[in-house]
Amino acid sequence: MEKIPTENKSTLKRLYQRWKEVMFNPEVFFSQIELKDKYRGASKYFLKIQSLVTGLFLLMMLMMITFSDRTIPESLGISTSTSFLFSLLLLVILFPLFVLIAWGMLYVNAGITHLFVLIFGGKQGYVETYKVLAYSVSPSIFTIIPFVNWISWIYVLILQVIGIKHLQKLSWAKSVAVIVVPLALILSIFLIVYIKYLLPILLASLPAAGGIV
Repeated sequence: MEKIPTENKSTLKRLYQRWKEVMFNPEVFFSQIELKDKYRGASKYFLKIQSLVTGLFLLMMLMMITFSDRTIPESLGISTSTSFLFSLLLLVILFPLFVLIAWGMLYVNAGITHLFVLIFGGKQGYVETYKVLAYSVSPSIFTIIPFVNWISWIYVLILQVIGIKHLQKLSWAKSVAVIVVPLALILSIFLIVYIKYLLPILLASLPAAGGIV
């Protein structure tokens, strides 16, 4: 049996150790992050965790495609094996794309969050907010598990609050506000758009659907 190189084992061990620290001892972890560690360490951690999450998500998609109705590709004149290989190739292409999009969105989300950090008096710089969001992605590895995913997202928010409190030197109340206020604004905007534009369209389509039936 081929042995895993020592370097790879130590890399996996370091990643797991850091993940465990963020998940189970976040206050100590965020309070001990070195200020000199700018984007590199946080970005590497985020990309590794996001790659794992994306890989698991795409693997689940491939399994769903594999065990779905096999008569569909055959009806299109495509063999099941060809359909599987095409799906596998598509997922391999999508993997780096999804990871890069998630990385780009991390910068955007950090920018939005940092705007509220400034509003509530934080003065430690954008990079500290970026690090908080990068490390707070840790619970997302559970997001593909039904009924557990929503708990993992709640814990992501909790980690963000703890991180903002320590790295931006804010009170607990202000740290909660930094995370909760933009979410509340986004949900409010979505609700207004839904009630004003989408709901009337949905209600208007109901009589037509009833008439068809």
